[in-house]
Amino acid sequence: FDDGAVRTVFTPQARLGAQDLDDDRIAEGLRVTLTALDRIAAKCRDGVRLLVLLMPTKELVFAERVRMHATQIPSIFSRLIERETAIRTQLDTALRERGVETIDPLPAMRALLAADDRRRAPVNPYPETWDGHPVAAGYTAVSGAVTEALSRPPA
Repeated sequence: FDDGAVRTVFTPQARLGAQDLDDDRIAEGLRVTLTALDRIAAKCRDGVRLLVLLMPTKELVFAERVRMHATQIPSIFSRLIERETAIRTQLDTALRERGVETIDPLPAMRALLAADDRRRAPVNPYPETWDGHPVAAGYTAVSGAVTEALSRPPA
């Protein structure tokens, strides 16, 4: 992806299979994750605040920018975004029902990419390579979301 202001390499094929809830292994992994978080939450009920970070993929962070600037979006990219959004919603809902707070750095990471007015150029929160781990700017956005969540009173 290169829109003239930011560029990067996406790997939706590598991430798509890990988000396929029609695959029994993936659905079971989500179930096991929620069970583990239930156990952690039970241990934290007495005086410990549990927050869970919902870390987005590079593709989800870039999704709005891709929609705005790409002439054609590959179907695999769109499927990944749909699946990840559905899983994040399901996970967020399940955690909130259990009284577990979530932290979503997605808006802060997207804000870096959206800052393309005359005052400030967009900032890429990821490397220009296939690497899906954030760079310093991305991690700063994540840590800002965590700091904001920690400064709020417990839910």
